[in-house]
Amino acid sequence: MKFSNERLEIPEDKKIFLWRFLDKDKAPFAGSFKDPEGSNGFFWDLTAKSVTDYEVGIFGVNEEQAVKLYNNGHLNMNIIMIPNPTFLRIEADVRNIVAVNFNETAVSECNILEVLNKDEFFKRFPLYPLSFEWLYRRVGGGAPFLRNSFNLMQEMTKNQMNRILDIGSPHGYIHSMRVDVNIQILGEKLGLDRDDVNTMADQFAHWHDIMRFNNGNDPQHGQRAGEAIKRNRNHINLQPVRDDLIDRVIYACEHHTTMHKSGDPLIDICFDGNRMDLTRVGIQPDPKQMATEAGAYFASNYHEYVNELQNFDYQAVR
Repeated sequence: MKFSNERLEIPEDKKIFLWRFLDKDKAPFAGSFKDPEGSNGFFWDLTAKSVTDYEVGIFGVNEEQAVKLYNNGHLNMNIIMIPNPTFLRIEADVRNIVAVNFNETAVSECNILEVLNKDEFFKRFPLYPLSFEWLYRRVGGGAPFLRNSFNLMQEMTKNQMNRILDIGSPHGYIHSMRVDVNIQILGEKLGLDRDDVNTMADQFAHWHDIMRFNNGNDPQHGQRAGEAIKRNRNHINLQPVRDDLIDRVIYACEHHTTMHKSGDPLIDICFDGNRMDLTRVGIQPDPKQMATEAGAYFASNYHEYVNELQNFDYQAVR
């Protein structure tokens, strides 16, 4: 990891914005996997204007999810354990994304735009301290209780944060999370292998739109997503994924806006998982346009899909 006092030049239409948190001036978990002691990459120069890491990447969460700084779909409990966290707002070129999943996005280089302390961050996102206050009141604030509080946190987010979760890009993080869950629901309905479905959901849902340059007509975005996955195949996050599943994810990303049906159920549940979320832009899913029997069924019986979505236990499959 290298720090510089020069800003990176990033075209306006290619910019993405991320938030990450530090333990004062240190990465909150560990140093680089190649440098576990953290002599390189563990401490941050908070006076720098830009930073690069071409080996592992710089991790953060998309700006629209910053209110919760997700960790496995939940408020990141680690922040509660840090007395004085530091929050960084960073900008990067979407073409420099090296990893993406249901939790974070990583980029190879970025500009540091803002450095906020806890009070400043809470002022920017007032629902965040409410979340902490609620958590301490319900579970007492101790670490053993925190580990058992996921379901309670889910209820809190439903009741207190729906307004925030509905804000953001129609192709952004919230859409990706719904596609992720949709793929899980469809895979279960079809009786597919849970681990394979989990992998497809985790990868396709969060890669398929990540390379968009706009929210309108961008016909090459799926192709760019596939190319990004190929380019970053050796990234630490993608290394454990089987080659046959990576090939399916790439194919699904490349064809999700142009192909009706592939004939491969693991690919087709990705197509349908995306189509089931068309209601976010005012389009009712068409049973005839779905690639799987399960997708066609839920498109014809949308109330059942909504019920499945509302009651889906995301944590149980992670």
